[in-house]
Amino acid sequence: FSSRRRHTRCSGVSWARRCVQETAMKVMVFSYLQNGIIETFGALLTYFVIMQDFGFRPGKLFYLVTEQGVVPPQGSVYDSESSDFGNSHAKCAGDQLINTSKSNPNDLDVIDWLFTLHKDVDLRMFFLECRDGQLISKDLYGQCSCLLYTSDAADDLLCVD
Repeated sequence: FSSRRRHTRCSGVSWARRCVQETAMKVMVFSYLQNGIIETFGALLTYFVIMQDFGFRPGKLFYLVTEQGVVPPQGSVYDSESSDFGNSHAKCAGDQLINTSKSNPNDLDVIDWLFTLHKDVDLRMFFLECRDGQLISKDLYGQCSCLLYTSDAADDLLCVD
């Protein structure tokens, strides 16, 4: 009995068992790592496709979190023909955007992307700038395609006028 025990300890059984465990671990780590990378790229692709559908170009999305503007009043409606695009709080003082709703007109807002503070803000009315004393839309988004939304519920979406 003792010789059998010694034989098991000294033979390749221990080595084989360890080899199988290490190989299984390597395969498992490799497969999860590979799946994680593929899923990440898939999620980013989906994000950029949806934002492009809403008119936001992928190249303009990266520093959007730091862009400043004037939050329009509650219930404002985007009007591309209006001089203020429907945002009555935004005015121009020369080539500087000012906020008429605050005591300090130079105090501009940043969109709350993390929580729901600005969930009802139409971004076309927020991203404005002044050129030659007139409000114009910042070059952050292009023509909206809205190919992904074909139902009547899509009437409230950003790109449906």
